[in-house]
Amino acid sequence: MIYLDNAATSYPKPQNVLNAVKNAVEGQYGNPGRSGHAFSKRSAEAVFSAREQIALLLGLKKSENVVFTGGATAALNVAILGTVSALSKRTPVPRVVSSVFEHNSVLRPLFFLEKKGLIRLTLLSPDRDGGLPLARLLSSPPQLLVLTLRSNLTGRSFDTKFLSRLLAPYGTVILADGAQAVGGAGASFRESGAHILCAPGHKGLLGIMGGGLIAFSEDCPLLPDAVFTGGSGSDTFNPEMPSFLPERLEAGTLPVPAIISMGEGARFLQSQKLESITARERALKKRLLSGLAAMKKYTLYEPWFEDGPLLINHKRLPSEKAAESLAEKGLMLRGGFHCAPLAHRWLGTEEHGALRLSPGPFTTAHQIDRALNLLESL
Repeated sequence: MIYLDNAATSYPKPQNVLNAVKNAVEGQYGNPGRSGHAFSKRSAEAVFSAREQIALLLGLKKSENVVFTGGATAALNVAILGTVSALSKRTPVPRVVSSVFEHNSVLRPLFFLEKKGLIRLTLLSPDRDGGLPLARLLSSPPQLLVLTLRSNLTGRSFDTKFLSRLLAPYGTVILADGAQAVGGAGASFRESGAHILCAPGHKGLLGIMGGGLIAFSEDCPLLPDAVFTGGSGSDTFNPEMPSFLPERLEAGTLPVPAIISMGEGARFLQSQKLESITARERALKKRLLSGLAAMKKYTLYEPWFEDGPLLINHKRLPSEKAAESLAEKGLMLRGGFHCAPLAHRWLGTEEHGALRLSPGPFTTAHQIDRALNLLESL
């Protein structure tokens, strides 16, 4: 089997991640922050270590600025809803700008807020130069800008660092969806210019499913309100969540095995050097592109983005049919709509979706060549 579905979840996992998860499930780990005994302390120390590793990966000095969630969708919902709630105390109906290349984990919370009349929403399409139309963006500067760091379809990215500098005089909060970017080069706070960054644990961070994170830059203009509340393990008699991070946004029992796996994934990435991993994945994508360009039966979408997945379509087969046929031959990729409806409409693939190929850190050149042979045989 050839696995080219790393944009959905990474495979395989590094051995240190697998060992840590096995130990967390089978070992002597309790509920962190809920008891004073050895099992609880061991779990709390492991969670703290994961915060430290991820903070280091993202270029943060304060590990408490890393908040753990149940996944990237939970992280984006908490970050978006909570930030809008905090902004509404300054502006009754804040203006929010996003793009047509966002995942439904961003779009649906924004549509919910718009329907409730809680935000004024503008969704921008790329201009001829590939960026966002600055005249529309600056005509009424937003209080919140929500953008993907890398499209889950084509790898399309916007210059969030430039946009952050451009909007700084207006106090705009920059919230980035890092689901397809964290774990690769260019996703740190220094490189992205974001104030708030959300990511899953099971993709680029090479952890297991069930965990995610929200991270905050040291210069974040404001913190989200807590929209998900419950036990925090501290400040028990306060009827509201604690005001400080990470407890402010961490209600309930944390997914300790998933968090430990994220920390170990971050440790692995740093030991292998992000730049080296990114360079390998770029070379593999280029190899895929070279082979597919020679085949007349495929359409390629935005192949010039060197990072992220590659989106293609067979000219005669719907994407889901093609994906099923390739799976029978031993090539695992994804067909369909990838939870990005507006991007599919913009690309012209809204009828049958598209095939997405996404190499990962453990993909080999030999596997890419075998995948090309199978794609040619379809």
